[in-house]
Amino acid sequence: MLIQRSIAFSIVASLLLAAVGCSESADAKACRTAKNADVDVGSRLAAVNELKDEPMLADVAIHAGEPSVSLAAVAKLTDQVLLADVVVGAKDRAVMEAAIKKMTYQPLLADIVKTAGDQFVRLAAVKQINDPKLLAGLAVDDLDEVIRLEAVGKMTDEVWLTIVAKVAEDTKVCEAAVRRMTDQTLLAYFVTDGKTSQIQEAAEKRVAELTAKKEKE
Repeated sequence: MLIQRSIAFSIVASLLLAAVGCSESADAKACRTAKNADVDVGSRLAAVNELKDEPMLADVAIHAGEPSVSLAAVAKLTDQVLLADVVVGAKDRAVMEAAIKKMTYQPLLADIVKTAGDQFVRLAAVKQINDPKLLAGLAVDDLDEVIRLEAVGKMTDEVWLTIVAKVAEDTKVCEAAVRRMTDQTLLAYFVTDGKTSQIQEAAEKRVAELTAKKEKE
């Protein structure tokens, strides 16, 4: 991944500098200190505070082996690809979650949901997604029902909710989509033409809820 190439470049650059008699860069020294388990945590945190190179910060976040140091490194990261690499490469869930919470690039978040092996990480990534098309895709196609329901539970777009309610094979997902709809014209379709009786009942209940709410206003 990008972080591996960036880190490899930084290492090669440091070796070349050493070979020609140049001193180690401030960032390289700070990175080495931050990852050194034999150095006290306070000094390692101070090193992270001095570090500005983002690939090196990502390297620290993944390999520090001390959650407080890794979290400090994540807090300074802004590069979306490097944050995604931290999510994939870190071992500590708190570090993974911190990296995910800093991510805003929706396709990368969706990729994490699709490829990460840890359900905790996948759920955290879903919670950061707000793109209706990506959420609909996860609600319909993800293999994990927990992820499918989490995705549909974040949806608000009536068009995409309608699509999910029509095409999803998981009846629970269809019902969840119907329960989030507010357009009574669209709901009327599912009252009569929902593909299962459970979906029809869910649509009927949703219409009744919306009608009662409107009467109280």
